[in-house]
Amino acid sequence: MRRFGLARLRGRLPCCPATLGTRANLAYWRGHAGDPVAAVAAFEQVLADQIQVLGPDHPDTLRIRHNLAHSRGQAGDPAGAITALAPVLDAYLRLLGPEHPDTLHTRDNLAHLRGSAGDPAVAADAYRQLLTDRLRILGPEHRNTLTTRQNLAYWLSHAGDLAGAIAAYEEVLADQVRILGPDHPYSLRTRFDLASRLGLAHGAAAALDVLGPLLADTRRALGPNHPEALDTRHQIARWQAKVGDPAAVHALGQLLATRSASLALTIHKQLAHERTSTTRNLRHRDHTTKSSLPRTSRPTHLARMEIRRPASCDVTSSVKTPWLVPPTHPAPRPHQDTDSSARARPESTSPSQTAATSDVVGITAAATTL
Repeated sequence: MRRFGLARLRGRLPCCPATLGTRANLAYWRGHAGDPVAAVAAFEQVLADQIQVLGPDHPDTLRIRHNLAHSRGQAGDPAGAITALAPVLDAYLRLLGPEHPDTLHTRDNLAHLRGSAGDPAVAADAYRQLLTDRLRILGPEHRNTLTTRQNLAYWLSHAGDLAGAIAAYEEVLADQVRILGPDHPYSLRTRFDLASRLGLAHGAAAALDVLGPLLADTRRALGPNHPEALDTRHQIARWQAKVGDPAAVHALGQLLATRSASLALTIHKQLAHERTSTTRNLRHRDHTTKSSLPRTSRPTHLARMEIRRPASCDVTSSVKTPWLVPPTHPAPRPHQDTDSSARARPESTSPSQTAATSDVVGITAAATTL
């Protein structure tokens, strides 16, 4: 028993479901921290152990496969992500049925990946079919249904149906304001998306008419330095520049200063975190060195310690791997075109959340070169 505990701590027996779950969370946070390539490598290692311990059709294994596909999409390989995710959907359909939340999640992400791979019309058709099923299963006011409607509007615009996209955005915005409230981040994001499409369809004035009040509401609801507020400022300056307004230059200068200050603060926090991690590692190394001493030279209280195998390390235990990837939220949006860009923000999902309840809005932001 004691040997098992020591070997597990040293990483030689990564078969404990709790350990696998921790490794999966570590892989997720690597991707969330901006290193999707490392996340892919970590998920691949976890997946190999999951299959060996739990089998290929275990729910935790399927979730890891789902998360691995998501990370591949984040790493810039949507075609590889589709290849990895399509068999997961087949497995969910076979094991759970077409109406299970996990099946619907996978259809959502797969539809986005097809659009990211260069086929927005196929993505729009997939979201249209998914919306039909979510309306029937979840109802028109469920957040996942609202999210699917916004994702459909997004891909309609990228498929060339600008009028249909504007109509879809206006309809979902009305329901979001009624159900979620006017200051909800999803409502604010839909107004941002709608402004971009109105500008493309009717000119800069139409976009600025929406963006001006939106900036005031975003600052009030989320704060003046929130990323949504900064994106809105950038979009306003962009449309001002298109009509030759010299105020755009001043606005961009102020925005650059704000973002530079925010970046400097982020770097400072990251350095502080790295220093803390280094200190912890040194303490751990010092402790490991002491633990490697002969038993007779170790402190008495360490000599009496026994490492017991926790009950949760039973291979047959039912420790679930949480949904690490926002199930109803597509992976990062495709690269921007000359008129608008696409941006996706993953929803903050509790690592312990296992149900299919997350609902993230497909988002688009302007980041074009003036």
